[in-house]
Amino acid sequence: MIIRLIVILAISLNIASNSQAKRPQVASYMKGKSSMTEKAISTLDKIAKGEIKIEHKSYISYGDGGSTGVLFDLSNSQRLTVFIPFWSARYPADIRLRISNKDDNGIPWSNTLEENLSLKRALTKTIQKLQVTDLDKATAFALKDLQKAINRKPDESINYDPADVEVPDDPFSTD
Repeated sequence: MIIRLIVILAISLNIASNSQAKRPQVASYMKGKSSMTEKAISTLDKIAKGEIKIEHKSYISYGDGGSTGVLFDLSNSQRLTVFIPFWSARYPADIRLRISNKDDNGIPWSNTLEENLSLKRALTKTIQKLQVTDLDKATAFALKDLQKAINRKPDESINYDPADVEVPDDPFSTD
């Protein structure tokens, strides 16, 4: 009985120490998401004020058969990437953003629009301001589509299997 109690205690201590070791990684990841959200909001505000411009004809869109990435090159040599997952018809609030150098794809994403409403407001405000400026047709069309995706109401009739939500070759993944 005492041996069994000692074994249970040892296992409990081992599990506790392992979970403590993993927490800094989780905290670091969450901090990365938080700082990216702050950076995205700041950059969107600067775009809305005209301090940073979207470069003419810089809009690029690519996807993997459902999920879509919308990329805009910015005048400060950075890139604004908006990730619209293919399940956004069911969960439109899962849209995420990233501000990065044009050749950097390994930094974390922002929180989703649902997780941070000030990010959603900043993105919506920026799109509205940009729609009244002189943009090329492709960029204006992309912004209009992005606004539709943001404002879409969740379609509760769509059911996705858990396997449908995993995108193994996702070009926007940070894994």
